[in-house]
Amino acid sequence: MRLDCDPYYDAGAVKRVFSGADSLEVEIFRSSWGLGGYDALEGYMGVRGVRKVRVHGSVGVRFAEWLQGVMQSPEGRVIGEYEHDESIGWVGETKPLRNQDR
Repeated sequence: MRLDCDPYYDAGAVKRVFSGADSLEVEIFRSSWGLGGYDALEGYMGVRGVRKVRVHGSVGVRFAEWLQGVMQSPEGRVIGEYEHDESIGWVGETKPLRNQDR
């Protein structure tokens, strides 16, 4: 899933196809941090009832965890909007070593 490009499908199609799936992995790309917003993921924000979800790539850890929870929630549950915080690194990004870890 590219964040810096318009998706070629609509949000309703994503919801219909993936809601209730046994497993779903969403790998997210953007060519540079800050390019593109989460608008391209709108369809995934409507997916519900997925048993096992993994969201990773060029998104913040908090957002990935929030989206995973949204997609695993039961159909009909109202979920609050995500409050953006880009101060946390990408999912899968290695953290710098502290001096005592070297």
